[in-house]
Amino acid sequence: MKQKRAQRRVADLKERAHCAYKEYQAIYILSNALDNSGYEQMNVSLENIPSLSKAALKVFYSDLQRRLASLKEWIGAKGGPSAYDEILRMAYDQPTKILWLPKWYMQENLFSRYENACPLFAKLPPHGRIGIDVKGTSKGGGKEVPWTILEAMLFEDMGLLWNATCDARKAEQACSTKETAKREDALLRATVRSIFFLLEGYLNALSWDIQKLKDGSLTQEEKSLLREWDEDSGKPRTLGLREKLHKYPKIAIGGKHPPLVETNCPELKLLVGSEQDLRHSLVHPKVETHMEAEQDLMPRESRFYMLDYRSCETLMDSAISLIRKIGEVVGARYGDVNIWLHDRNSEGRFAAEAFE
Repeated sequence: MKQKRAQRRVADLKERAHCAYKEYQAIYILSNALDNSGYEQMNVSLENIPSLSKAALKVFYSDLQRRLASLKEWIGAKGGPSAYDEILRMAYDQPTKILWLPKWYMQENLFSRYENACPLFAKLPPHGRIGIDVKGTSKGGGKEVPWTILEAMLFEDMGLLWNATCDARKAEQACSTKETAKREDALLRATVRSIFFLLEGYLNALSWDIQKLKDGSLTQEEKSLLREWDEDSGKPRTLGLREKLHKYPKIAIGGKHPPLVETNCPELKLLVGSEQDLRHSLVHPKVETHMEAEQDLMPRESRFYMLDYRSCETLMDSAISLIRKIGEVVGARYGDVNIWLHDRNSEGRFAAEAFE
């Protein structure tokens, strides 16, 4: 009888050690501290628990409790073991190496001090995502925590297109052919489209963050503007670029008036003025004749043909400057745009660090 009770106590201790180690492993993985060898070592330790002697098990469990408590305190773990386990199951079930978790979800459900594992975490907007390298295979030693933001990817698209445009321009200047000329023109048009895609992506992401951070204090009108949806009619309420640039920062700071308008922000004035001339001609191209647009000597079709390098350059620099100004106005809780936004270098291109 005593022997059975002793066996049950050992079995119970092994079960508690197993559960504690699973929690420790999950939090450790979610902190992106593992490399590939560490992942394998943890799995071995977990598999060895059933074979530990009673004395070894007591030592192991005591040390594990201390390490687990220290890890949870360090990262501010606030989810239960099942929450962490569920996240890892999601990761193991997906085909890619990285599991992308939104910052807001991690803050609300998993950790209160994740910036200890990833200092950049504090500078991400609520919609920013942290990449969990589940098996430690994409990097070594937990020295780099993957992260991504939608608008950062749109910025990189623009930067890569612009660099390609610069290369195409050099090729055209060195040896002009019909193909080199058309390649430069095509890349210029693609770059201009990407400028407006970046601006729209940034504003739409800001809209989501405002709703997340201020949901309880937003008026119905503000919610309608941010969601681009009319609750009364049950229909979309599409906003133009100018309206978003005026109203989204205003709602974010709870101001009475738009903080950035054409009269105090030349970049905003240029981009809003260029929307009709450039964006619509490139995103919604159509044929117009002077007979159809008698008052317009430069109809949409003509603007499609007349895009030039310098106007693209100015527009792109203005978009970068405008996003920086919006970021400064709305404040740090909406993220630091400077972690992903870069200026062109002295050669007029985006340097390699703009894409890291």
